[in-house]
Amino acid sequence: MEHPDKHTADLFSLAEGKRRRNKGMDAATEGRESLLQEARDIARACARYSDDGCATADDVARVFAQRDLDYSLLGNAAGSIFKGSQWLFTGEYMKSTRASAHARDIKVWRLSGCNS
Repeated sequence: MEHPDKHTADLFSLAEGKRRRNKGMDAATEGRESLLQEARDIARACARYSDDGCATADDVARVFAQRDLDYSLLGNAAGSIFKGSQWLFTGEYMKSTRASAHARDIKVWRLSGCNS
């Protein structure tokens, strides 16, 4: 059997996929570090004050709106809000209620150390 060339190997490489994901996430956060940190702080606060220790991107966007901040300024950096070992994906999804999200599924995250 013929060995796949490097191009084919990169098409089906979990390690390469993770490398590209991380590179993209890093690029998306450039210039948005302070806004991303504020979003992460909000996410932690939402989880701590929720009954189940969970938070979603909609929770963060709602607090942004209450503070008269534009959530859309996060751009693709919003995908990094729940990045880190302190967040555990619950395995649950919910429909986003933000009109701009077109009712797509979003993940529900649990902050480690919060009671569930």
